[in-house]
Order: sequence, then C-alpha cells, then structure tokens
Amino acid sequence: MSDCECKTWCREGGLLLTEHHPRCKHYAPEAEARKVIEHLIAGIESWAHDEDGIHPGCWEAYQKACVFVWQLHKVNEVTK
Repeated sequence: MSDCECKTWCREGGLLLTEHHPRCKHYAPEAEARKVIEHLIAGIESWAHDEDGIHPGCWEAYQKACVFVWQLHKVNEVTK
C-alpha cells in the first residue's frame, strides 16, 4: 500500500473492491482489476497443466479474460 490516507481507511464491514478509495491519487481500479484477471488466468493455466487442458466449462471465461487483458496470443496457442 502506498503512503497515503488509505492506510487508515476503514475497511471493516465494507466491501473492499480496490486498495485505494476513489478520492485518492493512487486510485486505479482498472489496473487492480487487470492484476486480478492476470492472476486468475495464471491459475487456470496452472490447473490446466495438471489436467487435460482447460476445462470446457471454463473455456469461454478464460478466452474473455485473455482478450480483456490483451493476452489473446495465449488463446491462440492453446487452440493450435
């Protein structure tokens, strides 16, 4: 967490969507969402390596996530 007023921002009992509140100069919800999506993609890929590839029930969500964070090349590699 950056050195800002968000260090003391009350978080208990509330829904935490971002590290910084909207008035903070460090507020970057798109960047934070991208990190979460990239970690989910990595987790799906790690799990896929232990199994027979990406589960069909997850395939569409995986494709959309890759496109969302500009990692379409990963989808193309898997489908070859």
